[in-house]
Amino acid sequence: FTPDFQRFAFASYETFIVAGLERESFSSMGWPLLKLYYGAFFAAHAVTRSTGNGQVNLDRNIVRSVNSFVSLVGGTDELNSGTYNASVQENANGVYLALLPAIGGGGVHEGFWRYFSTFLADVSSDAVHRGLPSSGDFVRKAAALSSCLVEGGGGGVWFSSVRNAINYRHELECWRPSTKKSPPRLMVFPSTLADTDDLELSLAEREDELRRLASVSRYLCSLNYEIINRVINQVSGNTNFSRGWRSLKAGMQA
Repeated sequence: FTPDFQRFAFASYETFIVAGLERESFSSMGWPLLKLYYGAFFAAHAVTRSTGNGQVNLDRNIVRSVNSFVSLVGGTDELNSGTYNASVQENANGVYLALLPAIGGGGVHEGFWRYFSTFLADVSSDAVHRGLPSSGDFVRKAAALSSCLVEGGGGGVWFSSVRNAINYRHELECWRPSTKKSPPRLMVFPSTLADTDDLELSLAEREDELRRLASVSRYLCSLNYEIINRVINQVSGNTNFSRGWRSLKAGMQA
C-alpha cells in the first residue's frame, strides 16, 4: 500500500492547492469546487492506506496473474475482477492481504464513501477497545466526519450526491450564467489547509450545501496533510517519499 498511499496523499495536496489557485485567478466556481471534492476523495484513499486498508479495483489482468500463481502453488480459490475491500493482516503464519468483495450499488464514488464511513467506525471501535490515549476525541471527530459525509443523501451518500449535482446536473448556480449575488460567488473559498482540531466545528454545517462541501473537503485535505507531515518526521530525508514531497511542495510554490 505504500506506493498507493504516496500517490493519493500527494494528489490530494496538489489538487487542493490548484483548486485554491484557480479560484483566486478566475471568477469561476464549478471546477474549483469539484477539485475540492477530488482533493478530499484522494485524501480519504490516502487515510485508509496509511493504516494498511483500502478499497481497490482488480482488473482482469491482475486477477489472471493472481489466479495463475494460486494455481501454481496448489490453491483452488479464484478471484473475479471487480472492487475489493483490502486489509493487511497478520496471523501466526505471517502477514497477508485479506480481500472481501465490496458491496455494490450507487456507483464507484458512493460505494467508496460508504466504505470510508464504515472504516471510520471500525477504527473508532478499535481505538476504544485498545484504550488508546484520546480515543474519546478520536471517536467524536470520526463520527462528525462520517455524519457530514453521509447525512442528507436521500438514500445515498450526501458528499457524492452533491458532487453529482454540480458536475452532471449543473445545479447550485456553480456554472455560468450566474450573477455576483449567486451563492457560490459569495462563499468564502478555502484556499489554505489548517489544523483539523480547529476545523472540527465546521463539520456541523448542514444548511448551506456548498459551504458543507467546502468544509468537509478542507477537513479531509488537512487531515491528509497532517498524516504526510507525521510520515516525513518518521522517515529518512533521503527516501523516495521525502524527496517526492519536497519536489511537490517546491512545484506548488513556483
